Amino acid sequence: MLVMEGIVPIPRVLDVEEYWGKLAGCIPLYMDGYGDVTEVILNDGTSKYDRRPIQHVMEHIATFTGSNLTSLRRCYGDIISRKKHVPLPLSPKILFIPCKCRTPRVASDSATGYVVYQQIEEVVQTGSGGSAILLTNGRQIHCMQSARYVEEQLCRARIIEMFYHARMFGYEHLLTNWNFGKKKRRERLVNQLSVLVNRSVEGIPDCNFRTPACGVCKKID
Repeated sequence: MLVMEGIVPIPRVLDVEEYWGKLAGCIPLYMDGYGDVTEVILNDGTSKYDRRPIQHVMEHIATFTGSNLTSLRRCYGDIISRKKHVPLPLSPKILFIPCKCRTPRVASDSATGYVVYQQIEEVVQTGSGGSAILLTNGRQIHCMQSARYVEEQLCRARIIEMFYHARMFGYEHLLTNWNFGKKKRRERLVNQLSVLVNRSVEGIPDCNFRTPACGVCKKID
């Protein structure tokens, strides 16, 4: 651990086991004395810090779960027809939503932070054209993108979460724990799920997505 006068010491590498299961978000941060570091926000509202840039921290977390970010983006990006800013499911309770949290000082620095979908309470538009993501622990994360964009990301995350549960737990789990939206959207999702779980998916009940009017669902119809 590096210790410099007047600077709070933070570890070079923060062990994932210290915070796994308590994650609320990972945010890139410029810190005096250290430069480009990562703030790991926990679900109790406290933070830990890792001296590595966020790209390395996120890869470290993915490796801890037996995954890698490239495969996750390809796998779940295909479902929502996106190559960038794909929500990333790492466990049933941790699905990261990417959002732009800062302006990089140099080209190699990342602007993207990752907020745990399950920890988001509300999204509020701010006067700067960005938005504030309010977490269930009372913390607030500044996003440089609009509330509309973040709400679209929430809807994409909901879709990805559904497919993740289908892959992890199977068809019966879906029928017990999930509902699917309006008729056209439901038909499309049902067809995709039929291929995914290799069986007919009939009689799935209706429900609402978290942001049913966000426009994402229209794009997948």
